[in-house]
Amino acid sequence: MFAILVFSCDNRTPTKSNSSSASSENYNLEITAQPYATDSGGNAVVVGEDIVGSFVKTRIDVILKDSTGSVLPNKLIEFSAKVEGVSFGEFNINSSYTNADGLASVNFLDKDQSAYDNAATPTHEGVTVEAKHVVGKENFSITIRFDVFDTSAVQLWPYQLNLSSNTGSIKVDDGLTSAELSAKITSRQYGQALKDLEVYFESTNGRLSELSKFTDTLGTALVDFSDTGDPEEAGVSTIVARYQHPAFGTLIDSVQITILDTTYSGTPAYAEIPSSYPGEIMVVSGGGLESTQICARVFDENGVLVNEPVNVTFTLGPNIPSGANLNNAGISDSAFTADGEACVSINSGTGPGPIRVTATVLTDSGEVITATATPVIIATGPPYYLEPDYNPQETEPIGGGFYLTEAAAIVYDRWYNPVSDSTYVYWSMEPNPLEVDTVIEAFVQGVSFTGNENLNGDNFPGVAYTTITYSTDAIGDLGLVSALTFGTNGDTIMARINEEEGEA
Repeated sequence: MFAILVFSCDNRTPTKSNSSSASSENYNLEITAQPYATDSGGNAVVVGEDIVGSFVKTRIDVILKDSTGSVLPNKLIEFSAKVEGVSFGEFNINSSYTNADGLASVNFLDKDQSAYDNAATPTHEGVTVEAKHVVGKENFSITIRFDVFDTSAVQLWPYQLNLSSNTGSIKVDDGLTSAELSAKITSRQYGQALKDLEVYFESTNGRLSELSKFTDTLGTALVDFSDTGDPEEAGVSTIVARYQHPAFGTLIDSVQITILDTTYSGTPAYAEIPSSYPGEIMVVSGGGLESTQICARVFDENGVLVNEPVNVTFTLGPNIPSGANLNNAGISDSAFTADGEACVSINSGTGPGPIRVTATVLTDSGEVITATATPVIIATGPPYYLEPDYNPQETEPIGGGFYLTEAAAIVYDRWYNPVSDSTYVYWSMEPNPLEVDTVIEAFVQGVSFTGNENLNGDNFPGVAYTTITYSTDAIGDLGLVSALTFGTNGDTIMARINEEEGEA
């Protein structure tokens, strides 16, 4: 994130300008905001966004220059942060003098509070940081905006990492031919390019121009791949790109490049189906990705990807999740290889489950080559329906005049598929407003998640168990017991036990 503001010290109101003023003192403020975390080795690692808590901080850098572009050292910069006009969070220091490079830096700390923008509203609900330089009675300031996300309400991971190459093959020629590799990282939340993330590269053979590279303003890290001149390297090299997020985990993508030698025959001998990326998509209307690619690679007898176009037929099954299809054409479709690889689009339907696919190649000699794999899983969508309940007959005394009973909530997606395990369900209990007595001699365990164990040690997909503890006086008078979870975009989904009948 970057902003620049130029303004002059005279009697006029400071305004945005791209030109210098003739007045005696002119100031140019530049500001950036960069979230970062600390890895296990104590190293600062740039990440895509700030999240609630102390693990990720946002570094604010301000550079102060004069009208000629010369930096101004030893000048005081004051910092403040607000959300919708109200003071928010804190800084490790509220003001700092510029150093010899004209730079003043502070760390913004969210104090365990979130603030992120809602694109559907005209206002900005995220954090606005103001940096101010005071000269006499005049304030010269600049602002920058960023978000602090609550990961329990907003899904940020995984980022999208895509590694691609401008060619599928190079030659054994000591680096005369090369492939340009592009690793691009974008955010899950808005699909924005993520800058200054360090991507690591490795290959099974051949030579990489760099083993690590930071993404640029387009979210892209570029490296070159070539051979080393060794004829023994002829064959397929797998190049892997990797990004390690200190909080969330690791992103990995790979490409295969063929190093060709003079023994290449070009006759299809076998096929492979690599893992898809992303390897998990979501049922339709679930708010997530609904399609990805399934690819097949065709090799000759020497393990070299074929150069000539080869027709590959992809067929889904058996046990196809409801509505899943290839290229919106059904359960079977074909594509020709380019640089030895053929791909089709797999689209989700309303049913979850693994996607098993068979790739078939018919050679000129009539030989049938097949490969089978399960490269994609269709996941259930986010919560859409919630139904809590309990059985008052299944109650056990726990001593002292108190009893324990079990409650549960079933959580479905839009298509009535059980949601994924570890989806949190939050419970609450409150008095019935229609009752005179507002004291409840009972409590409910407030947090549960789908797939947790019940009192018998069993667990079931899409079911979250909790317990209610109550006294003898509360029998038949537990008040209103509610369950809550979050759906697409953090939408609240809430229901009450015996909602149509009154209290539990």
